[in-house]
Amino acid sequence: MNNLKYFSFLISFFFLFQSVAQDSTLFSSLIHKVKESIIFYNELSPFGKELFALEKLELSEKELNDLNEFNDDLSDSIDVFTLQWIYQNRIENALSQLVIHPDFIKRDVYKSLNEYIDVVVSDDRKLYNFSFPENTGGSYKSDISLMFYSGLSHPLIMNQNKIEDAFNPYFVFNVDGYYNIDSLNTSEGVKYLLQGGVQSCSKCYTNYISLVKFDGFKFVEEFSFSTFLRDFDTEILFDPLTKTINTVYKTDDLTQTCTCKASVNNAINDEIITDTFERVSICSCNFVFNGKTFIQSVKE
Repeated sequence: MNNLKYFSFLISFFFLFQSVAQDSTLFSSLIHKVKESIIFYNELSPFGKELFALEKLELSEKELNDLNEFNDDLSDSIDVFTLQWIYQNRIENALSQLVIHPDFIKRDVYKSLNEYIDVVVSDDRKLYNFSFPENTGGSYKSDISLMFYSGLSHPLIMNQNKIEDAFNPYFVFNVDGYYNIDSLNTSEGVKYLLQGGVQSCSKCYTNYISLVKFDGFKFVEEFSFSTFLRDFDTEILFDPLTKTINTVYKTDDLTQTCTCKASVNNAINDEIITDTFERVSICSCNFVFNGKTFIQSVKE
């Protein structure tokens, strides 16, 4: 009887070990797929005139079916924009599988992938942003951005460039992604402060910052502030020690007034310091955290 129990234990342990090994192999293969796909994707130029032979691309059956569905006159080759679209989907699908893998939270995904795509993680390791260039060739340097929050009971990851729905839990996030996420402990639970920016035309630069919280179903934005300027060097800075946000910028033809316009709980606070573009050269906006959200600081 004891021998039978021992044998049963060995069988159970074998299948458990095999399952763990398979999970680990799948995780590693997804990491490899993202790396391999992004390397090839980054080599594609939107200005290229070259056609790519389908037989040399090693596309999956699903990718070929997708091509046939969206191209009634599909030939034996495709252009660079179509190939970019295929690889964008391939990268997104691999990331989608990666974040719901049981090993995802245990592994250092930043270390594994940040050399290949931008990976931003909150310091509580619950909120993630993955982004990479959309590479359209235009002056708007848009990114493909994917958000993931491990606190959802049914984890979801969505490409903000494709899904804009009020029922989308990630709806409030910026389509161009972020370069930093801070988590703030408050009496209302953990909130996240996200910072990002994008070159929005040949000489237009947008910077943005927002405070969000998860309400049990979706993320809600409680504060947001942005700048739209010609100056590449303008920054919106957050000091985690004093919990203050500040920016200094020069007015120009895009932002002609010195104004600290922010959205706090969907209400616009717009204090115009001066409305004479010719007279203003330098503007300053400062916000302080009051324990729940950010409010404009009182002038000294």
